[in-house]
Amino acid sequence: MLKFLPLVKAPVGMTTEESAYHYRWHHSSVVTQAIEFNRYMPKYVQNHPLTRGSVRRVVGEPSTAASRRTILQRGGFQRAFEDPAYAPLREDEVRFANFDELVLVAANAVPVFGPARDASFKVWRFANFCDVDARRARLFWEMTYASAVSRDERLRRVLVSYVQNRKIDNFTSTFPDSVSADIVDEFWIQSLDVLPELLEAEQELRDRIGHESWIDPVSTIMFVAESKLLWDFGENPSAAWSRLRRWDEKSTHPVEPLAALPVGS
Repeated sequence: MLKFLPLVKAPVGMTTEESAYHYRWHHSSVVTQAIEFNRYMPKYVQNHPLTRGSVRRVVGEPSTAASRRTILQRGGFQRAFEDPAYAPLREDEVRFANFDELVLVAANAVPVFGPARDASFKVWRFANFCDVDARRARLFWEMTYASAVSRDERLRRVLVSYVQNRKIDNFTSTFPDSVSADIVDEFWIQSLDVLPELLEAEQELRDRIGHESWIDPVSTIMFVAESKLLWDFGENPSAAWSRLRRWDEKSTHPVEPLAALPVGS
């Protein structure tokens, strides 16, 4: 299972809140209407970083979004983003995303433990290896770190799932040159109540096994996000319309009507 993981920031002249609003309420509508493009993408999840209070982003400047676009075959990446059907999505993406600071990773998703069904919240970490042998650093992350997380009793109490997204080498796409990351961690949780315990336990584990000797803490981007599934494997992407309506109904802030909703949907 291959995943395309763009992490975006707001463009110049737009606030993070404005960019996040566009991504959540308008870009989701544009994506859902891209019927021809979506045949490449059997699963689509939006992850909306939470930036208030105790769940504000842990490192760096606020990001707008971290999408998860699942594509079944490696060749599907190139075909998808070269297809003319992608054009309306790119046109909308430049409205809310700064392509000069785009972090972009194509990866094989490897569940280390836990069920595959998406949890309500995720702690994401995009990071790069230190100035060490990349092969040894990758082995540390894939073997030593993954094994330590699996055996840690405190982490297993609070985590629903732990997923490693292992970067696909020599990946090319039609996106502009952008920043990449060597690794992407996903820690899935069902409640934000467990977040302090998760962050404390994971930091203790990293200190114990010498994580910072292999994974560069300076370049690390770590944030907490609310995960929103638009459609899943086996579903028609039109399933997203009902989910978008439910987001709207549950929203705690005023939301403009989804003008792109088809009549009668």
